[in-house]
Amino acid sequence: MIVYYLYGAPHSAFTAKARSYLIKQGIPFEERAFGHPRFMMDIVSATQRLMVPVLETDDGLFVQDTSDILDCLQQRGLEKLPSRPEGAVARAVTHLFELFGGEGLLRAGMFYRWFFDETNMPFIENQFGLFLAPGMPADQRLELTLSQTGAMRMRSAALGVTEATGPAIEESFLDFLGAFNDHLEEHPYLVGATPTLGDYGLQIMLYAHLARDPYPAAILKDQAQAVVRFTERMNQPGICAPEYIDYPEGFFADGEVPETLKAMMKLVAVDYLPEFEANIALHNQWLDENPVEEGAPIFADEKRPTLGFIQFALRGSEISCSARSYSLYMLQRLQDWFDQLSPEQRKPVLLVFNETGCMPFLEQRCSRRVERASYKEVWGGPMRPFSK
Repeated sequence: MIVYYLYGAPHSAFTAKARSYLIKQGIPFEERAFGHPRFMMDIVSATQRLMVPVLETDDGLFVQDTSDILDCLQQRGLEKLPSRPEGAVARAVTHLFELFGGEGLLRAGMFYRWFFDETNMPFIENQFGLFLAPGMPADQRLELTLSQTGAMRMRSAALGVTEATGPAIEESFLDFLGAFNDHLEEHPYLVGATPTLGDYGLQIMLYAHLARDPYPAAILKDQAQAVVRFTERMNQPGICAPEYIDYPEGFFADGEVPETLKAMMKLVAVDYLPEFEANIALHNQWLDENPVEEGAPIFADEKRPTLGFIQFALRGSEISCSARSYSLYMLQRLQDWFDQLSPEQRKPVLLVFNETGCMPFLEQRCSRRVERASYKEVWGGPMRPFSK
């Protein structure tokens, strides 16, 4: 019996994470287009946000935000495949890639979607229109579709995706793609035989944008066949890794990090840390200048969800983009996990993160927590300082 409804679309990046989890965990659900009458009439009214994905639960709850959706389902006891390793290192790595999948690969996903119109646009216009206005004749959908795709193009510019920054974005992504493909040649998932939050996080851009849009999909099929297979496997129930004969069950032993995974972490440090550090710095400066109460909305205007612009370098290219408070919400999942470990448990985590250049993800922190309440990002209490 269907008890859950997922509102989204195949081309929606963050819907990919929630969909993959529901499928993998064998949770009965029905996917509905965000143009479905219930979404437009009831859900947008309740959440005050025209944003997907949204999960409607069996008891009528609307859950908006992909990570909140996964947490909700796990807390309800519906998780059949453990997505949160108990080992200190494996869990820390899982949270690092959950952050990177949605935030660190965001720019690559936007670049490959919006800068190759000749190849991409017939497919993209069809997909946007189909799920925005299901049932409307194709010729009538086009004007509606163009207004939405135009807004998304503007968003990509706010993320620092331009003709000038394109080569650096592409170089960075192709290096990561190669490293992830090397890892998947030996292992079905990030930290062993079972998908984790990190795998679901990587599905965000890799599936919805990069494995489906025609231009990047051709690159993946030509250069990273194991990654293509990963995006397929993440949309199939259970483990679904028959090509890995006699592969050991479960996660890597705690402290075990193969060289292929370390190579991925090193690229995350090289290419995502500059943005991460600039984002932290802007938020802390803003908080120094603007006293806030706990529970206060972060954004005075939800139509402009940023506290300002940051500048940083990527592969020698200067990028200016809007600061992302949501990144800090995701970062806290890693930092909270680390903070609750004992000093002895922290040692192997520190060793791996230091070796790969990822220590700043543990050390550098926003002075206040970012929380979510009533479908919005709000300020929480003081963030705990880093301690070894």
